[in-house]
Amino acid sequence: MDEKIENSEKIVQFWKESSNQNYETMQHLMQSKDYNWSLFLGHLVIEKLLKAHYVKKTSEAPTVHS
Repeated sequence: MDEKIENSEKIVQFWKESSNQNYETMQHLMQSKDYNWSLFLGHLVIEKLLKAHYVKKTSEAPTVHS
């Protein structure tokens, strides 16, 4: 996790935009009462926002699922 990122703001923007897209989809799923998938996307929204925050604060790449 000690890999510094040169353009961290671009990475932060990526995670935030991806999170926003997932949030919109989550809202649609909630409206259609598809709660299981809505909850799953909700967890992705939070995860992506945490990654954006981590990159912003540390300028390091977060660990990705392996």
